[in-house]
Amino acid sequence: SVGEAGNVDGTSYSGDGGSGTDVSGCFPGAPNCAVYAGGGGGGGNNCGSPNPATTGTGGPGGGGTGGTWPSDNGDAGTANTGGGGGGGSGRNNPSNGGTGGAGGSGIVIVKELDKASGIWSLEEQLDALDEGTWPKRTVNVDYMVVAGGGGGGNFGGGGGAGGYRASGYGPSPLQGTTQEFSLGSHTVTVGGGGAGATASQTPGVAGSVSTFGTITSAGGGGAGSGLGPGTQPDFGGETGGSGGGGASGCSCATAGLGAAGNTPPTDPPQGNSGGNAINDAGGAGGGATAAGQAGQPGAGGAGGAGAPNAITGTDTTFAGGGGGGGR
Repeated sequence: SVGEAGNVDGTSYSGDGGSGTDVSGCFPGAPNCAVYAGGGGGGGNNCGSPNPATTGTGGPGGGGTGGTWPSDNGDAGTANTGGGGGGGSGRNNPSNGGTGGAGGSGIVIVKELDKASGIWSLEEQLDALDEGTWPKRTVNVDYMVVAGGGGGGNFGGGGGAGGYRASGYGPSPLQGTTQEFSLGSHTVTVGGGGAGATASQTPGVAGSVSTFGTITSAGGGGAGSGLGPGTQPDFGGETGGSGGGGASGCSCATAGLGAAGNTPPTDPPQGNSGGNAINDAGGAGGGATAAGQAGQPGAGGAGGAGAPNAITGTDTTFAGGGGGGGR
């Protein structure tokens, strides 16, 4: 409040300091009854009546009391309250007057808005920073990281799906843990899909990896390619996040095998194996939740099922395997 003017309480009475602010309702347990920034009291003198004049008291909240006649100094404001200093007393001769009291040092009060309230000095805050106990500026983040899918084979199998890794959304057996990030910029890599094969016995190109923080999803394995003579390995799929399907050869003896998924291995697994081929049909690529189907008489295998995930707000299926080719 405003400081009191002189003579309000009577002729030659010094004014009292204005009251400070009471913050006890917001900061229980604060020092000085939780009242801060009181004004300093006025100093007394020997002019007028009564003689000497009555000294003004400091305002609640750390204000210093004014000095008493004949030549007392004003009291200092209370430390850590921001209270004003009291005025010095006076005489008719100014050279004999008391000096004004120093203002009290201020204080910083911090309240944690969502949890327990508290008061800490700046020194305590700096100590907490040095000791590593100050709250970290980090966030926990859910993610879905899918790598590029593998390319399909030439008269062959279906490409494997890119590795699928997620947290917070999607099938619970495939949910990993959230990642903790400090505030700032972070790199995200989105892998491209592999090119399809254009020549016999040359597998499709593997997909590229996708990364986010510590999570890396492997590219899908390329599918095996058929046509022409060769041994069984010549028609096989390639390993990857999910494996590529095998391609059919010239006979049942040379039909290619589907390749393993979840390569390199992760927990939860990032994918499944590709399907084997038969003489007339290629195997399918593996998907996030199921292996690729083997080639069927007269039809290529069906691609392994992907994983539904609603992290974008819409339930969408990701990382399905490519279907196998038929003759």
